[in-house]
Amino acid sequence: GTCPGGFELPPAPTVNNNYTNDSTPDITGTAVSGLSVSLMLNGQTYSTTADNDNNWLIHIDSPMDDGQYTMEVWATDSSGNESQRRTATLFIDTAVPDAPVVNSASTTTVQGTAEVGTSIYVYASDGTTMIGASGTDQNGNFTVTLSPEQNVGALIYVVSKDCCNESERTQATVSN
Repeated sequence: GTCPGGFELPPAPTVNNNYTNDSTPDITGTAVSGLSVSLMLNGQTYSTTADNDNNWLIHIDSPMDDGQYTMEVWATDSSGNESQRRTATLFIDTAVPDAPVVNSASTTTVQGTAEVGTSIYVYASDGTTMIGASGTDQNGNFTVTLSPEQNVGALIYVVSKDCCNESERTQATVSN
């Protein structure tokens, strides 16, 4: 917008919400090419310049603890005028969920337990074809419906994923 005195504020940059398992993440966003971009994160201010493609990247060198952080970003033009500030969330999670426990695996469903709040993925014997997915309930229980139906004796693999990490695979054999 135009301010008293008639000068234009630079347009505010964007900052991408970031869910990562990297404790020294790259924070990215967009801004008008050539503008100085400032990022405030965890009490520190970082600066960079938007590139010719209107993108910017700031690498955080000091390892950060797992948790949720608010990022604030703004742009400054060559005259020192600052844009409006924008915020986004940074969520760091470096903890890998434990492998799920499979209690039963039939031709059509897999039941078991895993870390509360994770998503459960079931893969066919080739290890890459996903044949079912579900979440856990408030107690960590899950039931995944399989499609297509699996043969008795087939091997399947079950993993638990949170926002940023995947567990070790649990192997199970389909029974009737």
